[in-house]
Amino acid sequence: MGDVRSAAALLAARPSHDGVPYERYTQEHWQLIDAKLPGFVPQWLRELLMEVRIAGACAEIPVPSEYPRPVDHFVLTRPSSALIFVYHPEYAWHLQELHKHGFACLGDGGYGYCWAIRNDGSTDPEVYFVEQSGWDPKPSEPTRGMLFPQMTVSELLTQAAHWKPATRPAR
Repeated sequence: MGDVRSAAALLAARPSHDGVPYERYTQEHWQLIDAKLPGFVPQWLRELLMEVRIAGACAEIPVPSEYPRPVDHFVLTRPSSALIFVYHPEYAWHLQELHKHGFACLGDGGYGYCWAIRNDGSTDPEVYFVEQSGWDPKPSEPTRGMLFPQMTVSELLTQAAHWKPATRPAR
């Protein structure tokens, strides 16, 4: 857990790419999430997101070569967006499926993708990149259709902490 906390502290110290301050989750946010998806997010992640102001942080993270683009977006979901994903029927079905198969959403990947972790008790689990329409879980193979970027949560947060947005030429 120390590696995850250290990586989260690095990320919290990085200025927001868009100038919007990062956020913390509150106990009330988790109560509202639990009302729809009890136990969806591991306790260690709940505590981390309440202690460290990192919700809203984003980065571009490399993904495996079998994916058509070499990098993709990662956004550590802000609390209000998390509530939309949990309650809105257009998004909630995917989170319910992740939960049913023992996964939790770590962040939004945009364009129908998400970054997920296995909710198995590990305090620094491996991270999966999931295309909502391409994920085809089977009881014997729940990660079928997930891309595994070969990193843990602490490694992903560390990469995000060191990410710098591309600079655009002045107009």
